[in-house]
Amino acid sequence: MEPTAWYDLFANKPLVDALLDRLQHRCITIRIDGPSLRTPAPHSPPIKRASKSAHLPSAAST
Repeated sequence: MEPTAWYDLFANKPLVDALLDRLQHRCITIRIDGPSLRTPAPHSPPIKRASKSAHLPSAAST
């Protein structure tokens, strides 16, 4: 999300200007373009994960 999109989100331009000013003070902004690694691509199959109980030893083995 672009920082300027915060104006629509919070609907208070002076507040957003002050907030962004404080967040960007003494920082380096790195802009990364490309597909997100957090959301799967539309053509990718979902990742199947094993349940946690599959890795636990059974009570009978103790």
